[in-house]
Formats: sequence, structure tokens, C-alpha cells
Amino acid sequence: MQQHIRREISDAFASSKDASLQEMIRENTLEIEAEEFFPGGHITRYHVHNQALYGRQEIVQINRDFSVITSNIEATKASQTSYSGAGWLALQLCVAGEYEVSINKQNPQILKAGDCRLDIFSKRGTLNRYQQGGSRYRNVALYMSLESFKQHLNVGQHAERMLEQLFQEELIHPHASSTFEASKSLMISANELSEFGRFGGLRPAYIKAKAIEFMVYAANFARWQGRGVSGLRSRAKLSRSVDIAQQTKAIIDREYSMAHTIDELAQRIGTNRTTLSQSFRAEFQETPMQYRRRLRLEVAKQMLQYHEGSVGEVAEHVGYADASCFIRAFRDYYGETPGS
Repeated sequence: MQQHIRREISDAFASSKDASLQEMIRENTLEIEAEEFFPGGHITRYHVHNQALYGRQEIVQINRDFSVITSNIEATKASQTSYSGAGWLALQLCVAGEYEVSINKQNPQILKAGDCRLDIFSKRGTLNRYQQGGSRYRNVALYMSLESFKQHLNVGQHAERMLEQLFQEELIHPHASSTFEASKSLMISANELSEFGRFGGLRPAYIKAKAIEFMVYAANFARWQGRGVSGLRSRAKLSRSVDIAQQTKAIIDREYSMAHTIDELAQRIGTNRTTLSQSFRAEFQETPMQYRRRLRLEVAKQMLQYHEGSVGEVAEHVGYADASCFIRAFRDYYGETPGS
């Protein structure tokens, strides 16, 4: 049983390669206080006491790609912990004290009480947490893959696309960090999480709900920060622009075979052609007409692949009144004729 517990602790530390952690596991300097298993995951709460660290930690593994680690640790000497991965998010909320964080040991930052930091790893990287000797800190740390985040949210296409944008190199640095001050409600929740014994048997459900709440809050903040937007007025303006672009896209998605003009689309949405065009290009990096043309041709290609009608019938279905225009557009886009 003891060996089983050690393996679970090692797994829950997100494949940490930190030498001091491995030493603690080998030398039995972790005193297990509580362990609970639930569908899909488990809680392990323990007291750590070795030459470098003294205190308590709780590891809650919701599933293989979603862990929450709550720490109340005093360092008797300098100590460092490392977490490595790719395609994941790491969120830290410093509840009390302070410690240093860096990615791949570059550009270190001191997190103090009330600071939150979201690290987005589109490529493999290592998060290093360093604590000076004689210092103490209390924090809540979340580690979640992008896929796990999307599954737990069960988000729609718009929200899912926003999350994926956070991982795109052209929109955000591969190892991007966003640091912000926690709201009062966020800090209340973080304090409740760091009080290990609260909520009894409901604790796994509470931790899961709060962890997702934290991550949504942080991801939304990173989204605004990545667009260089600050202030409620700027956010409101950008939100309106995004809404116009999404409404336009929804109309084109439903009615791609219709020959709508920009003016007609703008009138249906309640804006003008300039605002609509600018909003759509800012959100999707192409004009509404370019998007409609691409969508038509993609639908046409699928129909042709599955032999759903002749070239002329497919052309008419996707909105081309003239088959020759369709053939020319198809060849320009795909580099081959519909017949091939």
C-alpha cells in the first residue's frame, strides 16, 4: 500500500523531475495524512518534513490531465520544484508569502500574495518554482491540458476557437505568461481551497468547480491581454466587434449559397459595411466574401468526393449560377479541376 501511495504522489506531481521531490519519495519523508479515491481521480494530503521543506500539501488529480496542488510550505533552505509539459495551462494563485517563478529558468518573476499567473505552453517547456531559505508561502496551483479544459467546459465553437487561439504562435508567444491581481472573490475561493479539511466528502467536486472557475477567469484575462486591450470601455468595444464578426459568420455558414452583399449583411446585423468588414477581418483574418468563397469551395469539394451530383449540380448547390465560373474558382483555389 505504501508503495502504491508513493507512485500516486509521483504521478500527481505532473512527471516532475525535481531531485528533491524524488529524494522525499525514496526516503519516506512524506507522511500521508489522508487519501481518498473518487471516479476518475484521487486526493492525497500529506505532511512533508525533510532538510529543505516543512509543511503540508494536497494533490487532487481530477483526471490524468487535470491536477490541483495546494501548498502551505516553509523552506528551511533554498528549494526548487519543476513541472514539464506541452499543450497545457498552468495557473498559480499566491495566497500568502512569496516565491519565484520562471519558464525554462528565464525571466524570473516574484509572485506575492494576491498575484495570479497563467502560463500557456503551446510547445514543451519547464515551469520552475524557486523558494528562498527561511521563507514561507501558501498557494493553489492548477495544471490542465487544453483538451481537458475544453472537455470540462463543454464549450461552443466560438469559445473553443478562442481557447485554441491562445495556443497559436502567431497570436501569443509559445511560452506566454499573463500575470494579474486576483479579485476579492477569487482570493476568498483560493483561501478556502488552501484550508485542506473543508467540505468533507464534497471536496473533490468543490475543487473541480473552483479550479475551472479560476482557469476560465485567467484564460479570459489572457485573451484580453493578448489583444492589447485594457479597461472596460476598450473591452466593450472589442466585444461588440467580435459579436458583429460572429453574427456575420453565422449568417454565411447558414446561407453560403446566397449572394449576399456586404451592405445586406450589415443591414441584417444592424451596423454599417465599414464596421462589419473591419470587425470580420480582425476576427478571422479575411474578408466576409473571401470566407464565403472558401466555404463554398470546401463544401463543393466534399460533395464531389462523395459523388453527390454532377459538377454543374454541385456548382448550383453552393451558389454558382455559372458552372464555368465555379470550375475556374475551384482550379484557382485547389490547383486542380473539379473533375479531377
